[in-house]
Amino acid sequence: MKNTKTKSVIRFIVMAILLINMGLTIAGKNPIPFDETAVTEWLTIAAGGLSAIWSWWKNAPMTQAAQAAQAVLEDEKEAKG
Repeated sequence: MKNTKTKSVIRFIVMAILLINMGLTIAGKNPIPFDETAVTEWLTIAAGGLSAIWSWWKNAPMTQAAQAAQAVLEDEKEAKG
């Protein structure tokens, strides 16, 4: 379900950008200025930001106590089912 929602949001954002770009072109204005360098920079920033958020969000037990607690949690989940 989450994957479908994410894909839908991405498609909507891309469609909105393209519609804005087409509207600007029809109005005789300069379209949104995306060149290869700008796209690369934004993708790099987005990838870095998303990886930071993912690392923060995911459980990463670093200490021995956290690893032991994680093992107990996984055992409990396995026992339930």
